[in-house]
Amino acid sequence: MNIDVDTNRDGKVENEPQDKEEIFTNQFGAIVLVNSDDDRTPPPPPPPRVGQIDWQDEVIVSDEDERELAEIKISQVNIACVPVTATLTIEPSPDEAALIAMAAVPPKDRINVYYKSKDPAAVHPNKYVHVLGGSKGDSWDIPTQPHPTAPDIGGCGNNTITLYYEGRDYCSDLMLKLTVVKGGGVLVGTDQVRVMPAPLIVLSNVRKTYRVFVNDRPGEALRDRLFAKFPTLATEYSQNDVWIQDECEFGISSWPAKAGSYKVKDDGVDLPREGPVNNFLLEDLRGVVPDPAHLHGGWRDIVLTHDSPAWGGNIEVSPPLPGTEYKLGRLVTSTALAVESPQTYDFLRRQRIQARRVVAPPPAGHTYELVELGADWLDVGHIDEFMMFVKGAGSKGFRIAIADCQRARAILGTTSPADPLDVKNYATFFYGTPNAHEQASTTTAASGLNTLVDAALNFKTLVGAPTNYRYVRIYHDAGGGNSPGQIGRIDVAATLAAANPANTLVIDRCWRVDDSEDVRLGIRLGQPPDKGANWEVKPPAGVNYVLVENTKMWQWSGFSPFEFPAIITSKEVREDSDLWIKNIELGGTGGGALGPKSIQAKINAAETVLKDPNTGLGVVAADFIRVPGVFLADFSGTTITNRSAAAFVPGMVNLCPVDTGTEHRLIPPRPFGPRWPWPQAGDPNRDIFMYDARITQKLHETASEGRTCEDDDFVDNWDRYHRWFGETHCGTNYRRIPEPVEEDWWTSWKDAS
Repeated sequence: MNIDVDTNRDGKVENEPQDKEEIFTNQFGAIVLVNSDDDRTPPPPPPPRVGQIDWQDEVIVSDEDERELAEIKISQVNIACVPVTATLTIEPSPDEAALIAMAAVPPKDRINVYYKSKDPAAVHPNKYVHVLGGSKGDSWDIPTQPHPTAPDIGGCGNNTITLYYEGRDYCSDLMLKLTVVKGGGVLVGTDQVRVMPAPLIVLSNVRKTYRVFVNDRPGEALRDRLFAKFPTLATEYSQNDVWIQDECEFGISSWPAKAGSYKVKDDGVDLPREGPVNNFLLEDLRGVVPDPAHLHGGWRDIVLTHDSPAWGGNIEVSPPLPGTEYKLGRLVTSTALAVESPQTYDFLRRQRIQARRVVAPPPAGHTYELVELGADWLDVGHIDEFMMFVKGAGSKGFRIAIADCQRARAILGTTSPADPLDVKNYATFFYGTPNAHEQASTTTAASGLNTLVDAALNFKTLVGAPTNYRYVRIYHDAGGGNSPGQIGRIDVAATLAAANPANTLVIDRCWRVDDSEDVRLGIRLGQPPDKGANWEVKPPAGVNYVLVENTKMWQWSGFSPFEFPAIITSKEVREDSDLWIKNIELGGTGGGALGPKSIQAKINAAETVLKDPNTGLGVVAADFIRVPGVFLADFSGTTITNRSAAAFVPGMVNLCPVDTGTEHRLIPPRPFGPRWPWPQAGDPNRDIFMYDARITQKLHETASEGRTCEDDDFVDNWDRYHRWFGETHCGTNYRRIPEPVEEDWWTSWKDAS
């Protein structure tokens, strides 16, 4: 007897090379799709989720469901007319041992096998009968006598029966073994074939975008920018949950349909976040598909809830690496994933095609490695908070945008100008709108409980159009007093009152936010900087202050209505020694020198991994776009506290990449950095952080690199994302269109076993 599957991948089971049926290479070895979609007609509403994936119900319910079955043919050749027992079993392949060790799932839970009813009147769901795999176990005795509906191997001479199988789990590696014995247990013979359910392939940022998803809140800058720039690609979803990136990872799976062609299915893994947007992946993938050649989309559900390292912002894939075996790129995550969610970690490694194979002899077998970067210093713990793959002409055909604290310090400067009224001292971070007015001056008399006096200014004019000043921050006292660090909200009505002198500004609320540590304590621990309706310390004569039109607001992460103003001057940030110790100097000699325990050192360590040709991607220093970044963090002694850091300035590398096929456009968060003239820029009101990222560091480099990042692509994501420890990438997700290298992934298969 003989068992055959589509070993030569020509879309039919005939004339299979018998000497190749037990191997899996880039040319030989049968492939089947994981039947991971939902082909019931009409599909039921999303909840509950159990039983909604086709392989789970172990029933073929429709013609669409039937399209995802592959054939098995068992040929009976001139068998003698004696009683025999023929058993079909599912066993691990030589390479499956290591895969089983990664995730303790037995071979029976990797595929389902069916026979087709002999009854010509049979219709779905009675057309196919489940006989092997899943609830039917890992072996099946094929009927040996004529059977009214089932295939059988009864009789003498030549006879062929056809079975059908579907995948239950991505990228398993199995043997289907046929064993025939006759009376007394005498072995007649065995035959076996190797089969592999297709892997889930994650597509990189440089692939053409089919859809970009964003939460449906008209008037929110990220949503509106995406719909304005990409009206045919942008898609909104309505669940009350903005963190769509973290909920799932989209990809594809495919199998050979016939020689030189393939069937493609949009696929995805539903990650173990289980938030309000939990059903998003399921709902979208069973809907519209990119073209008629695509099957309905499917998904893999990792149902255990885990901490944030298991979420989508911590799973990226590099673009293809030319000149290497990684023609589909490599999966990149953090070192914490294996600890925080071994199920997710093992699932990604099991896909193999985007992982590094580490060869080991039996019985251990080969194992597989992801690119793993240290990110446990970050509160959320996601690699997208400090790096992102973008299109470019680097040594590997792409670039990596990476956060750089030293770059931020360099463009801000390390020494404050002597004149407190120099724009490089009073220019503020985190003003409320891109063109908000600001103006610095000096008090000329001691202030009252809730007033500020400056004989040089007419505040009645300044609180009106066009400046419309609403906040004041005290930022410098040459006498060494402790009034700096206070922020006052301007009481417009009281300032304009006829009885109030024109040179007197009135406030109705005061906050004290001396430095970045006060911000961290306020947003992480809820330590309120609100000091009431009056100054905590009355500003004396001779202190410097800045008026601002509006301000961003920090919010305590405990979902409290408690807010406090974010404005802070360049001088105060520049001179915030605690901030720069954490970002650059920790564990070192100080004085601006890089310390080995600092956040920058941790980012540098990740860069070192990415440069390594084995554990990383083999990129070089010139492949990185160094984008200014500044982080808040806690530290003890000379160590950044684990899971404590978050972006202080909105993280511009945590950006939204959209590729239309004609342009690769980047949508970063607006940093709301200080504004002052640059010698090479004609704009006297330039956000120096945004300008440096876009122009100097070349996030925008259309001519030679193919990237577009205009000024108005930097969107205000402060309220919706940044102050909740996320940015534009966290608030979006993408379905992308594969290229042939992904669609016929088996031609790039690196295992030759």
